[in-house]
Amino acid sequence: MTTARKTAAPRKAAPTSKSAPRKTAAQKAAEEQSVAEQQLRDDAQRARENLVDFEAYRARARMRLGNTAEPQQIVPFVLGPAQGFDPPIVITMPEATRDQLAIDEYVEDGKPIKALRLMFNGRPDDFDRTLDAFDAQVKALRADGEHITTPELVIALWLRVLDHFTAQVGPGAADVPGGSNGS
Repeated sequence: MTTARKTAAPRKAAPTSKSAPRKTAAQKAAEEQSVAEQQLRDDAQRARENLVDFEAYRARARMRLGNTAEPQQIVPFVLGPAQGFDPPIVITMPEATRDQLAIDEYVEDGKPIKALRLMFNGRPDDFDRTLDAFDAQVKALRADGEHITTPELVIALWLRVLDHFTAQVGPGAADVPGGSNGS
């Protein structure tokens, strides 16, 4: 039996040209920093472009609201010693957009007490003090023959608070012709 002998393939010669030099740690760090700086510049440019669009919408909104100046300081609603509250109870317009939108939704859904509670801005003790005072007033008025309930007083307070803030910031959707309720 004859076996054919395979011939080995010739070996490849090592390349004569040198391969690219490896980057040093300092060079790698400098390159990464350059890439990061470019990313920051690109992000800043995108933010500026978005802000230009946003500012145009803000200007339109201000024109619609008749308010071309910067937002004014909103004065809180205060129930003080004259109303039987010492220390005073301060009701403020929430600053967080999420809370402002929640108030709008509560009002649209016919839940003004939830909206009022939110305006106590994380001070549930003040809300409870208000309810306790209203309960005491209702008890005294009923003893004098009045037919009144605490929820009526809470709604009356809500309407006073609403009038107070509406006078400062303008009407909401429910207060203008064709507003949210039933439109």
